[in-house]
Amino acid sequence: MDSGQALSEIQRLVAARRYQISLHAKQRMIERQIDQRDLQHAIAHAVTCGASGVDQVSDWTVTGPDVGGESMQVAVAIDDGVVVITVF
Repeated sequence: MDSGQALSEIQRLVAARRYQISLHAKQRMIERQIDQRDLQHAIAHAVTCGASGVDQVSDWTVTGPDVGGESMQVAVAIDDGVVVITVF
């Protein structure tokens, strides 16, 4: 799967609410004052999607704006839905 296909699949799954947020990601969202609307918005309006490094737990890193327009990154894995690994 290339990055364009991955982004389309991630966006489709998140729009269908087929995603989970890992405990680690929930902790980072609290620390960084990111809520689920920001997460969904960043993925829906993503500007890039790239493969995560081989040493990473995530498969893909999506970059897009939060609700306020600030750029954020969402690291995800695709496994019978999307698993949000972390946000930054």
